[in-house]
Amino acid sequence: MLELAGVTPPEGITGRSLLAPEKLPKDRVFYGDSLHTNFCVMKDRIKLVYTTCGDHTLLFDLNSDPMERNDLSADPAWQEKKNEL
Repeated sequence: MLELAGVTPPEGITGRSLLAPEKLPKDRVFYGDSLHTNFCVMKDRIKLVYTTCGDHTLLFDLNSDPMERNDLSADPAWQEKKNEL
């Protein structure tokens, strides 16, 4: 985020640039939180989104569906991955 803002990171920062995603570890896990209402976790380009508004969960395979159009959360074949995330 600092690089996006044009700010030199302070010494000792352990983060990595998001502007070079090809340099990020392939096995990384991403967590996100928006207003303590919407939560996201992504691993191996499988993305789970949970919203507390209506207790709703979405699951996407970004490898085959990068535009997040096919919700897999109810698909029995994806339940193990959904539970893992």
